Amino acid sequence: MRMDFTINQKDVLRRLGKALTDAINESAGVSQVFSDAVDAGLDIIALHLNATVNLRRAAPEKIRVAPSHACVDALHLTVSLYDPDTQSLCSPDSEASNS
Repeated sequence: MRMDFTINQKDVLRRLGKALTDAINESAGVSQVFSDAVDAGLDIIALHLNATVNLRRAAPEKIRVAPSHACVDALHLTVSLYDPDTQSLCSPDSEASNS
């Protein structure tokens, strides 16, 4: 099923994507972990995040309120390590710890 968006709705969705990107780019926590990764001997190759936002058209007669942070009900991220020997990605949980 294809949804057709108004120009305003498309603008809101673009701004949402930019806001999420900016939040990650400006995150002191993410920056610190990247620094810690480099200190631990890891090269940061790339950061790829996928997000799913579930939307539906609001009924025009309903009174709408701004969503709370509770609508962000699940955030699951996985981390993969690049193995240059096999030229593939692997999960750090599946690797034997060499610490």
